[in-house]
Amino acid sequence: MKISNFVLSRNTIDNRFKYGIKFVPEKVLNKYLDYMLVVLKKLNEKEDGFNLTFKKDKLFNNIQLSTNEFKTYINMLYDFYNSLGEEKNVEVEFITKNSKDKIILTSLNDDHIKVCSVKQNFDEEKRVFFILMKEELIDYITSLNAVYRENEIQRNLNGVSKGFIRKSERDALYLQTLYIWANQALDNKDIKAFELISSEIKKIKENL
Repeated sequence: MKISNFVLSRNTIDNRFKYGIKFVPEKVLNKYLDYMLVVLKKLNEKEDGFNLTFKKDKLFNNIQLSTNEFKTYINMLYDFYNSLGEEKNVEVEFITKNSKDKIILTSLNDDHIKVCSVKQNFDEEKRVFFILMKEELIDYITSLNAVYRENEIQRNLNGVSKGFIRKSERDALYLQTLYIWANQALDNKDIKAFELISSEIKKIKENL
């Protein structure tokens, strides 16, 4: 599975980047048009959320989750992965709060898993699925958890007392994260993302 990070310069969150990860499983027909995404987004002034996108050619499903739903989804993925060696023909469903969208995980054999997103549009049900190898599934889970944890750290830092941690210290921690993203962009040879992150690094350093 090819995993790459990306940032969007528009629609920023609290003047920060909108951050996401793109997943291209090994067993796809078109490595340019077929992929999964997870994107951090702003649901409202007080709450962050996550978009899960499943795209194959011209078909795509976009499923929006609150932070709590996203964490529940990650936990379900972990439980599913841990059950693979113990049971056969495992199938679990994650249903969103509105009960219209869901993600179904099915074990096909010892090494392959089907991840199917289901979107209900009026009377029509749209399904987009991917076949993942077992090793790809754990990479997917680990990446989702990293996005969740990073957002929780930033949210908790923004909420702490000014007497406990100064703004300059919060910015320094954010700067460390930006450097990590910049290195990942270089590793992925993503020049556009690197330039965007470098611009943000420069802005933060000027205010430290």
